[in-house]
Amino acid sequence: MNYQKHYDILMNRAKNRLLEGYSERHHIIPRCMGGTDEQDNLVALTAEEHYVAHQLLVKMYPDNDKLIYAAKMMTISGSDNIRNNKLYGWLRVKFSASMKELLKNNPEKHPMNSPEAKAKRSVFMKEFLKNNPEKNPSKNPETRAKISASMTEYYNNPEARAKQSASTKKYLKNNPEARAKMSASRKEFLKNNPEKNPSKNPEARAKISASKKELYKNNPEKNPSKNPETRAKMSASLKEYNRKKKLANG
Repeated sequence: MNYQKHYDILMNRAKNRLLEGYSERHHIIPRCMGGTDEQDNLVALTAEEHYVAHQLLVKMYPDNDKLIYAAKMMTISGSDNIRNNKLYGWLRVKFSASMKELLKNNPEKHPMNSPEAKAKRSVFMKEFLKNNPEKNPSKNPETRAKISASMTEYYNNPEARAKQSASTKKYLKNNPEARAKMSASRKEFLKNNPEKNPSKNPEARAKISASKKELYKNNPEKNPSKNPETRAKMSASLKEYNRKKKLANG
């Protein structure tokens, strides 16, 4: 079908008549396509004609999101304005596809990705799990078993661990705010759970010490005591610490 031809016929007919009764103003060239509010770009249409005109525009310019949105909004029925279900259906499908493409290319515009939406979801989930503890994944034996099996599989896969570690390091390196948040969170956690602090746990300290010895044995270049720059930094840091301690003690 020649949609442009039908659109032109409708516009020319509207220009050459005097419409009585209810009418709606329509921009021949839509404003989203550069149309103006000048008189020669405006026509008076009946409600039905206006609806058809916007459907024709969507048919003529199927990739114009603003035209799709305008046509879709016209499908919202009032008490005196009932739209045809079939016409409503194809516009809804077109609008849905347009929105999916928009959000796919601009995820930050998705209403569910806004900080406010995330905060609301977090508060809602906390309240929900507080009132329904049996639905908390961490309280479900099956879920915990699945998580445990998944983590065991992950930790037994050196490649997966290395990939995840590299990804996390890269992310934290490029996001100082995230590093600061993680550091503050860990400090707060250890403050409230001192028994989980590795430096307070003899077994954990022994494991860390053994792990470091093994690392330095296989990678002597990573041993701070073998690196002049690292030794200089440690020396300067120690001197500064002793200086502050001496000032504090008077």
